[in-house]
Amino acid sequence: MGELRSIVATPDDAGNLKSENNIRAFVIAFRTLAGILSALKTFSKFDWADFAPALDENEYADFKSWYLYYYDKHRGGGKESVLVDVDFNIELVRTDKINVVCVLNLLKDINRKDKNEMKKSVDLILREIERSDNEKMRYKRDIMKAFVTERFFELDPDADIIEIYNEYEREVMQADIESFSCENKLDAGFVFRMVHEYFIDTKSVTKEFLRVELQYQGAKGLLRITEYIKRLNAFSEESYNKFIAEGE
Repeated sequence: MGELRSIVATPDDAGNLKSENNIRAFVIAFRTLAGILSALKTFSKFDWADFAPALDENEYADFKSWYLYYYDKHRGGGKESVLVDVDFNIELVRTDKINVVCVLNLLKDINRKDKNEMKKSVDLILREIERSDNEKMRYKRDIMKAFVTERFFELDPDADIIEIYNEYEREVMQADIESFSCENKLDAGFVFRMVHEYFIDTKSVTKEFLRVELQYQGAKGLLRITEYIKRLNAFSEESYNKFIAEGE
């Protein structure tokens, strides 16, 4: 714990690291701590109270949020990153406790007659969404946070939250499709159909399938069609992760 504190005294400090060398030091120090805790948790007498005041469970969870943040950033980074040879050993910190259904049920149980208590409950739920390490849930993080902050407070207390959330997801997906179509100068109906096909059977949307469909749309030129195929595949996969994965 001392090694981690010497690098980042608080979770907020972990989120403000600028140097990649400091980020690397934080990642390695936290991974070491997570490994120790993982071993200790195998014992029935494990109790977070034994670590007070050096570290409590909420603070550990906040540090873990930044660890997972740097893990995500590393996965999308280039080979020149100083983290390229770091094994995050992500299974050490994975708990998968919170998912989409869990969040919606928490929202459903909020007492919306008491505005102060309602805000406290919502803030807690947003925090849980932010630090969730459920892989599928994390794809939906931005959608769920937006739903909670932009739509939830306006709902009738007797509204069916699950139904309204599903409708909200459909709205977001339609907006994504229209944005992608506009950026790539493709017909939105065509893109919707390709994404729908991918949702039904990911393996059916092959490069050859897309090539033929794009030619029907009037696309010409090998390089242009190849680039369209690449973008459509990436968009379909991203959409599948965001709108089909339920975070179970």
